[in-house]
Amino acid sequence: MSKNTDKLLEGDQLQDINQFGKTTPVLLTQPVHAHDQPPLAEGESYTISDKPNKLVCTIFNSLHFFENENFSVVGKIYILVATLLLTVIFWLKQEFLSELPAIEVLFVAFLTTFIFNYYLINGALYKPFIENEQNSHLIKLSGGFAVAAIASFFYGLKFINLPSALTIFYSAFFLVVVFEVVFLKETYKSSEILLALGALVGVIITISGSSGTFWDQITTKDEEANFLYGVILSATSAVLMAMIMINFGKMHSENFATLNHIFTMMIVLFTPIFFPIQGVVTPNFNQWILLIVIGIFTAIATLFFIRSFQLETGGRSAVFILLQVAFVFVIEWLVSNASGFSGIIGAAITIACVGLYSKESPKKIFVQRNEHHEKEQEMVNIH
Repeated sequence: MSKNTDKLLEGDQLQDINQFGKTTPVLLTQPVHAHDQPPLAEGESYTISDKPNKLVCTIFNSLHFFENENFSVVGKIYILVATLLLTVIFWLKQEFLSELPAIEVLFVAFLTTFIFNYYLINGALYKPFIENEQNSHLIKLSGGFAVAAIASFFYGLKFINLPSALTIFYSAFFLVVVFEVVFLKETYKSSEILLALGALVGVIITISGSSGTFWDQITTKDEEANFLYGVILSATSAVLMAMIMINFGKMHSENFATLNHIFTMMIVLFTPIFFPIQGVVTPNFNQWILLIVIGIFTAIATLFFIRSFQLETGGRSAVFILLQVAFVFVIEWLVSNASGFSGIIGAAITIACVGLYSKESPKKIFVQRNEHHEKEQEMVNIH
């Protein structure tokens, strides 16, 4: 298989001649001319357009300039956008699609994501293959982890109630910090550790003390259910999610749209295996429309999610996702007059801790930019 030779947001600009004879710079990630592209190897099935999509190139160029102008905080901005979108997705599912099994909604959302993402990579004229062979294994492994995490979480709900499962699952975002400190020797300030832990405590308080239309749907499982199985499955889901985020951080040199393409493809291919866990319900027309909307939101959210972990140290991005629980509760509180004073306190603690956490200096992005500038200087010296 041929591989990408240029990185997204680091590619050369092509002078696109428009109908008025003017030139407009568009960001491309692989040569577009047929004679510049290597021949397809046996088994390759992707076809790439012979000219760029101007809208897609405008999007990538805009991201490129935005990152250059806001490099010190862009990773945090991306994860915040992703978290807000995930919050809306989560609320829409519970409010309007409660009759549909969650695993079915996830499948349709990621299928839409896969189609939307292919439109992006096709319009940008690069082939959806990973540059580094080791990274290729990592992204496929991450896709497998995602499928296993989804199955573990939803199967665990047969043995454990949703508040307990969510509490264990959201611990994954603090686990990223722990894993990076212990195994990757990443350096975090003591204040960062305490604030991340404080945000997690706020999440636990919100989940355990909330009530309202969303939380009323949560039912305690039968006493005869094996609670230990539920804890193990939820914990497995949390650990797998933490490993996914750490893997994305290791692939910061790869094209984030390509990563998303392969990641979502793995989920789309293997998630149906686990449909028997919750069953399948045929959506009506209105539900199909909402599923497509959720899919588009998911497509944008996953792109920002992956890119944030490429730019920031994993733990510094992961902690922001804890805001999702607080945001969901705030929406329920505003829309449905949900009560629960402890839920308000928990949401306030999470938002305050993450807000203070956001002021901590990012480290990874500065290291990457310095490495990039050093390589550019080496090229200048060679010439």
